[in-house]
Amino acid sequence: MQIGLIADPHANVYGTEGVLARLRNCGAVLCAGDLTGYFSHVNETVQLLRQNRVLCVRGNHDQYLFDLSSPVNPVLAKSVAFTRDVINTRNLAFLSSLPNQLILQWDDLRILVCHGSPWDLLNEYIYPDRASFEDFLAVDADVIVLGHTHRPMLKRVGSKLIINPGSCGQPRNGTAAASCAILDTRKLEVKHLQVRLDMDAACTAALKAGLSLPFWNRALDATARVQVS
Repeated sequence: MQIGLIADPHANVYGTEGVLARLRNCGAVLCAGDLTGYFSHVNETVQLLRQNRVLCVRGNHDQYLFDLSSPVNPVLAKSVAFTRDVINTRNLAFLSSLPNQLILQWDDLRILVCHGSPWDLLNEYIYPDRASFEDFLAVDADVIVLGHTHRPMLKRVGSKLIINPGSCGQPRNGTAAASCAILDTRKLEVKHLQVRLDMDAACTAALKAGLSLPFWNRALDATARVQVS
């Protein structure tokens, strides 16, 4: 079975539409959290994920909507306030229902999905250049799907796969393309993909809404937008 993997849509409906179209032939699509935050198409993005029956976990930005004590910097505070103001009741209820992790079974594979790490489900960053991944050997799963870093990653530790599909809403890996991945559960193979993304439209809408755009360099070469498929 082929399973689509996405993470960190961050209310960017353009990136979310693009990756879901690319993954339309997959048997299921999993999202490793942060449906909200930074960009302005909150309801459109959450509704799109709901309509496509994407199996989602909660990310730290989603958690901010329900935890008033969460420490956030001014940029995040503005993003959270905006999201709370515009999100509709049904989409808020959907986010409230999201678990911090999913444990799924496909083709004799045990798959764990969370936003941060198996030890800190919402907040720990697992970067590709992490000094060691040996501690993942103790995780009770064959495949571990993570988000949060916005950087694509694939690590093999023993018989385990550790995957970050990258961000479909706010890439931080030097490209202007939405990232996603496909997991073949029978071959135990992963293919990372980049999908065309109209980031100018997403940024323009966010700035008009009064939001800030950390981590995004609008000076990225525009040719990057037309060299991906």
